[in-house]
Amino acid sequence: MFATSARGTGIQIQTQGREKFAESQLRSLGHPGTGVFEAVAPFDYSEPFVVQGTFSLTPYLGYGFLWIVARSQVIDKTPNIAVKDDPNDISMNFVFPDQDNIERQRIFGGFKAKYYVFAFTFEIDYALAGDSVDDVTGITTPCDTAPASEKNRCDATDQSGAQATYSFAVSLDF
Repeated sequence: MFATSARGTGIQIQTQGREKFAESQLRSLGHPGTGVFEAVAPFDYSEPFVVQGTFSLTPYLGYGFLWIVARSQVIDKTPNIAVKDDPNDISMNFVFPDQDNIERQRIFGGFKAKYYVFAFTFEIDYALAGDSVDDVTGITTPCDTAPASEKNRCDATDQSGAQATYSFAVSLDF
């Protein structure tokens, strides 16, 4: 009995949409009202807009922060040569100097349009340019202008540029 009633209610919500169904239920109980619509909080931009229960449009917006703590282990420039075969090969091992933490930020947004089981998604993803500097204590020479002999003792600036990605997808969403 309960399953039949729940199934009937589910079908009514699907055909009428949740707003119209809630409004009809409130009015049948003698309460004025326009349904369950509530304004979303400013940080929640993913509330779908539904038209007659068959079409929905869901916009979304977000922010991502990535914090990289870079550390290096010993790296062998010539992994195919063993130290036992060539004792001078030990000089080919190196470790990257201490590097400052790297921070990356990205902003993304888009929308998902769904009709029946077909979904169309469009998204824009924008990563901001890097601005970190590996500041070596007591050194003021930037690596861009340092001679080759001083490339291991210079202040390196992050040269990553801003990146934008646009994507569009068509899918089945059951």
